[in-house]
Amino acid sequence: MVVGVVGVFLVTTVYFAVFAVIVGPVAVGLGISARRKVKRGEAHGSGFATAGLVMGIVSSVIGAAVIALIVIAFALAGDGGGSGDPWEDGGTFRAGAVAADRDAERGPTARV
Repeated sequence: MVVGVVGVFLVTTVYFAVFAVIVGPVAVGLGISARRKVKRGEAHGSGFATAGLVMGIVSSVIGAAVIALIVIAFALAGDGGGSGDPWEDGGTFRAGAVAADRDAERGPTARV
């Protein structure tokens, strides 16, 4: 159950969602193992085993969803291509692009 709780905590922190995806399956495996031991009579605490299993599944699914959303956000956050570097097309300086960028920053009334 402890590994499941750690997995759920890691999901709540976006920076550690990757670790939640790693810890989640471990919690699922330990939960399944604990449930088998309870069924055989070797251990007690069926509720704890089930809780660990459920939290492991939840942390795995939510962690994977958070990672997918982060990847999608980065993919959509592109600036439309190009780095804004006037030298980027093989060493030819694009003065026109620099002037256009400067004029765009100043606004339409800046040109005299």
